[in-house]
Amino acid sequence: MVALVSVSPAGKTEGFTAEGLVYRDGVPVVALNVHRREVEIAGRARGDEEFEFFVEAAANVSHPWGHANQLALPDYGGQPLFHLEQAELAIFDPEAWEFFHDYRVVLEAMETLSTNPRRQAELREALNASLNILDEGDRSTLRAARQALAGVLAERNGPAAHTVTAVGHAHIDTAWLWPLRETIRKCARTFATALDYIERYPGYVFLCSQPQQYAWMKAYYPEIWEGIRKAVRRGRWEPSGSMWVEPDCNLASGEALVRQLLHGKRFFLEEFGIETRDVWLPDVFGYSGALPQLLVKAGVPFFLRVGKRLPKAATEIAIHFKGAPPVLFKASGEPIDDNVLVIRIQPDEGIHLTFEAKVPDSALETRSVDMEFHFRDSFGDDALPDAYERLLVDALQGDASLFARSDEIELSWHIVDPILEAWDQGLAPLAFYEPGSWGPREADELLARDKLVWISG
Repeated sequence: MVALVSVSPAGKTEGFTAEGLVYRDGVPVVALNVHRREVEIAGRARGDEEFEFFVEAAANVSHPWGHANQLALPDYGGQPLFHLEQAELAIFDPEAWEFFHDYRVVLEAMETLSTNPRRQAELREALNASLNILDEGDRSTLRAARQALAGVLAERNGPAAHTVTAVGHAHIDTAWLWPLRETIRKCARTFATALDYIERYPGYVFLCSQPQQYAWMKAYYPEIWEGIRKAVRRGRWEPSGSMWVEPDCNLASGEALVRQLLHGKRFFLEEFGIETRDVWLPDVFGYSGALPQLLVKAGVPFFLRVGKRLPKAATEIAIHFKGAPPVLFKASGEPIDDNVLVIRIQPDEGIHLTFEAKVPDSALETRSVDMEFHFRDSFGDDALPDAYERLLVDALQGDASLFARSDEIELSWHIVDPILEAWDQGLAPLAFYEPGSWGPREADELLARDKLVWISG
């Protein structure tokens, strides 16, 4: 048994106008909006029970672009912002619900696969067969109508078809076209619903960033906060992002971004015992050039290898992109190589992007390919002066801008001295390697912990 309650005008966009939060026994349980109007009353009802719940409805001014009422206050003398459009009891039919969603998935797949007429025809045939079985006046036909779709839903695109792993997420702008008070209530509605889904669907996992929004739940909605803590312990809720909010990265200074990381990571560590090692910025319009350095300091893995008498004299930065978990093409199932961006500082200055590409006209085979840019090839062999040439010219011209300053040298020794002392006292064992090799075995083992390998040469 469910109650159907609609507080959202038809056609309005979720998040901008009327929404509601359902309370039962003083505890927030689920949100109501244009896409969700069901409130579960009872699994089975006899017909004489009494149930009570309350709906906190938010009526907000819709903000047209460029013409926003900055206070977002309702016009008490104007038209109502929303109406209670529905308040009815209904019987929930899980079999009909499951058939509806199966049919919708097949229908949307058919409409999407316009470039695959054979597959599209198979889906259309299954949809037609299902509807021929379904009798709207006879619910006993639901099971057979749904079974007619089972075959196409179970099919895979091939032996190496990828597996998609999805988690729930709600990107909430902490401050945008609504007042901050509404952001807090919006978070409560979203998180209450996520907790409801976690209990309702055993495989559901929710991912959420922005500790500021968690802190609001802790301060204003203790039941939601406790539910989040329990869900985190069960592995059903994933704190993510490392930053206090999802900040703008164009106007913010380095110091402001450092605060975001410092307070964000500290909150997750103190409240959940989790040290996040990622940054989640899905809606930022540009990134600060300072981010890589700041993220490294904040705990993102970064490895440095230096040595004498290595096989090749080279200075470069290799950025490994995260590998894709599904194997799309290689029939043997072995993992494909990660994409790698290499910035060569010296010698032969340039940029290399190595990535996997499918071999044309092959069955299921990929090959690593390289996109390269070299200063020498584009501008000639003499385009870049030798390091000592530049140093001597700068010295003759009295330009010390690229020279190491005394305070930089002193700071370097502050870093190196403790390492030398640790070696002398046997606190940091040294790993040795043969001249002409790429370094000691321990260096390879260090990266292997994070499933990485060095780029050699």
